[in-house]
Amino acid sequence: MDLDTEFYWLNGYLQPGERLLWSGKSKVRLVMHEEDASVFLMGLLCAGAMIIILPLWFRSDPPDFAYLFLLPFILIGLYGVLARPLWILHRMKNSRYILTNRRIVESFGRRKKSLMLKNLPPMVTVERRSGYGDIRFFDVAYGVQRIQRRFVPPVMELRNIPEVNQVVYRIKRASEAETYGEY
Repeated sequence: MDLDTEFYWLNGYLQPGERLLWSGKSKVRLVMHEEDASVFLMGLLCAGAMIIILPLWFRSDPPDFAYLFLLPFILIGLYGVLARPLWILHRMKNSRYILTNRRIVESFGRRKKSLMLKNLPPMVTVERRSGYGDIRFFDVAYGVQRIQRRFVPPVMELRNIPEVNQVVYRIKRASEAETYGEY
């Protein structure tokens, strides 16, 4: 991505003394993490239950209020099978990531989230064979909660970015420079 375009996009969001080190966008394709896959599977189960229940339901003569029983299955099935994957694709299409000498910025629409490099939380990297990958930043309690097998949402996530190892290297180098001073 052109650096002039990125400066125009940031539109005065850079703080005085900040330099742009890297910018990127997600490659738009459906990549599901464990929490996305579990929501998708739950949606498939509910959609499958609806396929089995509906013909049996309409053969009998249920009372009018009994249709409320089907509503959660329909909603969960639609969300898990259709809405969640479409939301992932929409988010990847409209997300931009910026690395400056002081922070990492994630932008989605008008919402901008940033992490200061001095206080960078633990980072987990996932690289795929294609060279694309994810960088996820977790809260400090991530390790303890992960051992207890609880789902922990990331504080920030850079999804499906190209050359993920080079970006991780740049983040670590910028974090060290910000913490310990310039080289």
